[in-house]
Amino acid sequence: MPPKEQNVTEWTRVHLSPDHIYSAFHFANLAHETEHTADPRQNKFAIQQHRSFVVGSVLASVAFLEAAINELFATAQDHNIGKEVAQKLRTHWLMEYFRRHARLLEKYQTALDLAGLKPFDEGRNPYQNAKLLNDLRNALVHFVPATVPTRAAHGARIPLPDDLSQRLNRRFPENPWAGSTRLIFDGEDLGSDTPPLFPSRCLGSGCAGWAARTALNFADEFFSRLGLRSHHEYLRQELVFTNRHKGKPKPIPSNTIEIRNTEE
Repeated sequence: MPPKEQNVTEWTRVHLSPDHIYSAFHFANLAHETEHTADPRQNKFAIQQHRSFVVGSVLASVAFLEAAINELFATAQDHNIGKEVAQKLRTHWLMEYFRRHARLLEKYQTALDLAGLKPFDEGRNPYQNAKLLNDLRNALVHFVPATVPTRAAHGARIPLPDDLSQRLNRRFPENPWAGSTRLIFDGEDLGSDTPPLFPSRCLGSGCAGWAARTALNFADEFFSRLGLRSHHEYLRQELVFTNRHKGKPKPIPSNTIEIRNTEE
């Protein structure tokens, strides 16, 4: 006699944070590869492809941090963190206001506090880099166009127009594909305009690699303090920004605008 059919529901738990951090490094490496192998003069979409890899890496890096902390709060009982701490995390997660409105880094600080551990020093790394990464992500997602200076008189340095640009300045190698525009007026070469740091000069493979490593370093320090093995640990050997091309990236041609004086 065949066994009776039983109404059995099987459950599984999915963690997405490993996919996000893998994506972050994968996109960063694609951006680096594109800078050294693609030719924008032959592929008119090469610059857009490159930009998509960099932006994708930044977004995936922050998505990883968001998913990792949400996974910890939501599944605290699955971790070897002690029943009391697990219950505190779970109770906090059931508070709708915290779950819906707590800021990204606030969640990490709260988790450490509930575990009786010292929170991150907000004035030092890795917290400072993580905050900058999150601010960069927000600037991309909620992008607002702005008019910024591209040329300073008499060779003076162009001021950085906003706080984000000032904090990103010299944080990583600039985008080698930012391009420039050379202006020639009535035969006189007036030199080149400098594109703005954000987003033009910022969004290169250097930024993408920095974003991925910043997210990984912050999460690793967090889980180390808690004494927990992270869900992305099995991917450790894949989470590398290779930077394998040591030479200079392929240059892109500058735009040239030539204006002739028509007045007599």
